[in-house]
Amino acid sequence: MYRNVSELNQNELQELRSRLYHQLLDDGSLNEVMGKEIDSEDDITMDCVKDYYADTSFVEEDFWCNLTE
Repeated sequence: MYRNVSELNQNELQELRSRLYHQLLDDGSLNEVMGKEIDSEDDITMDCVKDYYADTSFVEEDFWCNLTE
């Protein structure tokens, strides 16, 4: 079942925030995309995460936090 970003739980949103931070940090565009100085993942608001992933559909398996052994 596909879900949009507004249907994700807190752990999934946190994982997306971490992904976004590291993706933008790795390509050197973090502060430019965020429009301000970002020092850590926690400096990215969940509203920014939701806006960034607004057009993305997710499944449960997209998130490490949902995978069990």
